[in-house]
Amino acid sequence: MDGKHAIFETTHTRKDGSVFPVEVSVKLLKTANGAPIFISIERDITARRQAEEELRGEKEFTETALNSQQDTFFLFEPTTGKAIRWNRAFTDITGYTDEEIAAMAAPESYYSPEDLERTNISIQDILETGTGTIELDLICKDGSTVPTEYKVSMIKDAEGNAKYLISIGRDVTERKRAEEALQASEENYRTLVSHTPAVLWTTDQNGHTSFISSNV
Repeated sequence: MDGKHAIFETTHTRKDGSVFPVEVSVKLLKTANGAPIFISIERDITARRQAEEELRGEKEFTETALNSQQDTFFLFEPTTGKAIRWNRAFTDITGYTDEEIAAMAAPESYYSPEDLERTNISIQDILETGTGTIELDLICKDGSTVPTEYKVSMIKDAEGNAKYLISIGRDVTERKRAEEALQASEENYRTLVSHTPAVLWTTDQNGHTSFISSNV
């Protein structure tokens, strides 16, 4: 009758002294008179170990590549909002822990209702075209916001349906400040021109007038 069954891994040494990994499967059986006997089957798992090492190396390389970039990386299921993968930049910027991010639905956990309206429209476009770009204010754990430009791509399953969305987010705070400073400068210039009694004009390199104040 069948008895206990055990599987374990160990190593063997070849005649030439080289060592190789094996998987050992041992089963306890009994003869007709009840005497115990052991059946052992051993399998060389060198190829499997090599594949596991290669897979581990690829995973470490991917993790290093993702975590070395300053842009945020975020991958989630569009149908469920479940977060699948994210990088260290995302946790550093948002202030959320890995455990908190895993429990939070995307994208609604990270953006205002106004931004979410635009996000839902953008996601529909991305599901149709495969890619898209959108600017949103990322809401961090402490309530602060980070203006972010996202490049979003879709990954399909074997049937061609949307399986994941990948968003690469770049902090555009400095660009926003520069745009606001330029806008303020232009407004100050227009105010100065509209209130000065002098006539102001500009010409291009060909001597053609490109601007003249309205108080002429």
